[in-house]
Amino acid sequence: MTFRADRFAVFRGIVEKPLLRYLQIVCDMTERVRLMEKPPTPDNPFPYGDDQIPNSLSEYGTIFGDSLITMLKEKFSYVAGTNLVEAYSYWRTYYAGAILSPHRDRESCEFTASVCIQKGSCDWPIYIKSFDRKVSSVELEEGDAVFFQGGMLEHWRDEYKGNHQKQIFLHYVADTGPYKNFKYDRRPVLGFVEGKHV
Repeated sequence: MTFRADRFAVFRGIVEKPLLRYLQIVCDMTERVRLMEKPPTPDNPFPYGDDQIPNSLSEYGTIFGDSLITMLKEKFSYVAGTNLVEAYSYWRTYYAGAILSPHRDRESCEFTASVCIQKGSCDWPIYIKSFDRKVSSVELEEGDAVFFQGGMLEHWRDEYKGNHQKQIFLHYVADTGPYKNFKYDRRPVLGFVEGKHV
């Protein structure tokens, strides 16, 4: 399997243990703070879920996520065979019952790395359908990433049966490609979310 042929590649241990531990701590801390600011209620059990995966806590463009996207850009650019520029990061804690329906990503996710930060209590593979319609099942351990062209390849996950799993998504565009105007996801700088203070 090569990225040039299949448009995805798996990186084992791309986030080394000291950095991984830091990301686990900062994700846990952020989750606790958010749920204190806006606790779950019977009417709204997942106050930080999004339209794609309601059974989750999700956050766009965090300082730690947008830092990681810059840190790993060179490695992913080498594999992609083109210079990449940062679009945005996104992180989620998935809870029991979460489902990622089959989809392709939007323009600012021309290239995506899904990084496993905390695996939780069970395996939960991501499925990627290649151009020849072959479906690959990718299981990530903590610190692993799958890097792929999410706008071209359909991908999904079945229902999550565990207690929680944390992933950080790193999105890039090619610096001379058709989506180059999505640099920083059209924000003035990385880490900026309008109306939000870190």
